Amino acid sequence: MDTTPPQFTPLKVGRAQIFREVCHTQLLDIPPPTSRRMRPSPNEWCEFHCTSGHTMENCKTLQSQIEKLIHNDDLGRFIHGRDEPKTTFD
Repeated sequence: MDTTPPQFTPLKVGRAQIFREVCHTQLLDIPPPTSRRMRPSPNEWCEFHCTSGHTMENCKTLQSQIEKLIHNDDLGRFIHGRDEPKTTFD
């Protein structure tokens, strides 16, 4: 079994900023709000999951969805070394 951690593309900005800029575009599969805590960190809030337990910066689900969108060339402007987006968000 491969225990190597996944490699993620270096981003120009944090995942929270990417979420806020693209959440209205329907590119992300945003889960419905939940009342349960995701992890044992009650002081951390995940806007993506609308629950406590972790932040968006350490949200594995959001991280995976962003990486998938990068590979689909939808988030090029957020990647180091790239300037122009393939998709516009207006």
